[in-house]
Amino acid sequence: MDLAFALGKLNGLVMGTILVAGCAGQPNSLLTSGSVNDQAKLAVTDYVAASMLSPAGHSVSGLADGRVRVTATGSATTPVDRLQKIALARAAEYGSVENKKFFQASPPVTSYRCQKGERLERGNTVKQPARAYTVVTVDVTYSPTAVDTSYQPTKATAAAIQQEIVAQMVPPDVQAATADLVVAQCSSQRKS
Repeated sequence: MDLAFALGKLNGLVMGTILVAGCAGQPNSLLTSGSVNDQAKLAVTDYVAASMLSPAGHSVSGLADGRVRVTATGSATTPVDRLQKIALARAAEYGSVENKKFFQASPPVTSYRCQKGERLERGNTVKQPARAYTVVTVDVTYSPTAVDTSYQPTKATAAAIQQEIVAQMVPPDVQAATADLVVAQCSSQRKS
């Protein structure tokens, strides 16, 4: 076997292991039966794009009427006001990237996504940690001009809110209280 080929395969294996280990270590889920101390150890969601592997973050989708829906999904320890900032920052940034000068966002809508602590794999039920997320959505309209005072400039707004998000520190007691609220919401959803 060629030495360069062998080193390339080894490098790929090591990088794959690091990626998997890194993803496994992402604390974006909540073991809903865990203690408040366990919940407080979860990371507060940052301004990042959501993905299939990590649903915590922001995403953008188009609506049939030409508006855009921006969703910010956060770990159970992420306060709603931070998720609202993430959604608005992404709405503004998306408009700026798309060369839209101004945007108007609907009032944020907050919901909770609660996932069971089991999944079906090859016909068998497999236990896994239950997960809970707070979800904030805003519907956004873009315009080349400020139609009225509710329209904000995209570029300046994106920069300002992103700076606020970076500077925002969420104390452990606020994280724990937020996680308790999310757990309560998920518990009430299961009962109904």
